Amino acid sequence: MTIKRVFVVVLLSCLAYLRAGDLKISVEALNFFEKGDRTIIDVNYSIKYKNLTFSENENGAISGIRVDYKANNGKKVLLDGGYTNKIVLSRIEDTKSETKEHIDRFSFDYAGDGNVLEMTFTDLVSKDSYTFKKKFGSINHRYISDIELEDYVIADSTKNLEYLHRGDMLYKSNPSRVFYQELTDSVYCYFQLNDLTKTSKYHWGYYYLLEVKDSKGKVIDSKKSKGSSLSNPASITTAVNISGLSNQMYTLSVTNLEQADNNTTVTDFSLSDFLGEIYCALPSPDEEYKLIKYLGYEESSSFWKRLPLTRKRREINRFWINYSNITKTPIREVLTLVKERVEYCNDKFSHHKKGWESERGKVYIKYGAPNDVAKYAVGDLDASDEYDLDSAIERDALLNDREYEIWRYTGAHFASYTFFDINMDNSHKLIYVYNNPDMDSAVNWRFYLGKNFDEELLK
Repeated sequence: MTIKRVFVVVLLSCLAYLRAGDLKISVEALNFFEKGDRTIIDVNYSIKYKNLTFSENENGAISGIRVDYKANNGKKVLLDGGYTNKIVLSRIEDTKSETKEHIDRFSFDYAGDGNVLEMTFTDLVSKDSYTFKKKFGSINHRYISDIELEDYVIADSTKNLEYLHRGDMLYKSNPSRVFYQELTDSVYCYFQLNDLTKTSKYHWGYYYLLEVKDSKGKVIDSKKSKGSSLSNPASITTAVNISGLSNQMYTLSVTNLEQADNNTTVTDFSLSDFLGEIYCALPSPDEEYKLIKYLGYEESSSFWKRLPLTRKRREINRFWINYSNITKTPIREVLTLVKERVEYCNDKFSHHKKGWESERGKVYIKYGAPNDVAKYAVGDLDASDEYDLDSAIERDALLNDREYEIWRYTGAHFASYTFFDINMDNSHKLIYVYNNPDMDSAVNWRFYLGKNFDEELLK
């Protein structure tokens, strides 16, 4: 038996907790297949910062969790040890947060039937503790693993939170199994199907049924899925839509339809009212819709117009939480940065509408301040000293004296943007984009600068 343990301190949003003993901590232990006849136990646990006791100093707040573990098979001790998670927060206010938490995972190889795991979690400051105990049965005779429920699953090839990765995907497990529609439309599920039928030299076929039932046993979601895997067992990730469901307990089951028995795993989750913070950058949800569209929100304007006000605020809240997770930036830092950019745009780019709604505002909010800004007027020595004072004539430019500016970004976002003030009122139009496939140049950009203008000067 070997031990695999990883420690990390993270600031993550959107988890609830289950009350357990003196220390309010969420703990779950799940059994998964490994190569050969081995299986592995993943113990996921999370605790909100507000449920820990912190000591404060000039650098912030400090707390810690002592984790002691032991396992036995009724005859001998298989595991006996412990470790400490030190938690350091630079912001005192985070100690009272409803959403930020510490999350960790303890994993160990498991080979026998009837092993008992006992883990005690102790707050090092208050000495409050909770003991988790579970007896495990072997899953080697089963054709499906346990089910892990996730807050989100995102592509992430970095080493950040490595112990929560499976391949290049980051799985944010939720050991409390409490979810909030204010924060997500879906509950993500991870499980494994075993003893599959080989369909080709490198592929195994799988076929499963996923069902969700409400507290009265009524089936509210049912779907069958077929596919192929490059490995046996197959690792499956799927999403269950929870939009519009009422707050109550639900049962979720997965059945391996390739097998006749020992083929079903059942878990549960609940939906509840979110008591944490609601995030926004602007007072008006309809204005904020335009803002989050800049940053990747995908729903159409027709979809948005149909939503009631409460749903709009929920969509905005979910967007900022997801954006914070994707950018790996604390959500308040994200919102502070966006608000600062909005204010800057309104101060510098406003004309007949707010500056953040302008085309320069869109680029500034999305990518921040450019590394270089070059400003010119058509007909002057614009963009290059190769042109003389008759440059507008040489290039057949029709809009003499109009101002334009070239924004250049030289960091990870290597691109340039050219804006043209056609109306001479600070309402610059984006006419040319270099090296950004997500934004397009105007088809007739030479109309503004001259049909013989050297395009290389805009890059």
